[in-house]
Amino acid sequence: MIYKPHPVNTGAYMNFKKATDGLFARVGHEDLASALGVSVAAIRQARLQPKANAHRAPPENWEDAVIRLAEKRVWHYRNLIEEVRSQKLPFAAHANGGINASRNR
Repeated sequence: MIYKPHPVNTGAYMNFKKATDGLFARVGHEDLASALGVSVAAIRQARLQPKANAHRAPPENWEDAVIRLAEKRVWHYRNLIEEVRSQKLPFAAHANGGINASRNR
């Protein structure tokens, strides 16, 4: 999955939606297949239990592809963290008693 930055909307709902869309983003079979230049079926077959009739050996260089995709995810989440932090208002954590208010009662 390729991280594509989107323009930031200043409304609270869109900031929440954008942040949670980024949080819920995931890597799928298609992403690994594309990185390896193989079919999605080849990925699915390689993930089967070795005893399964349809099981196939993993594609060559799968380790490098997994590392590259994982590094992209780390980059994606680091950018998400920094973007949310930069937009967070200093008083937001204290609104309505703060995040941990219910724990302190």
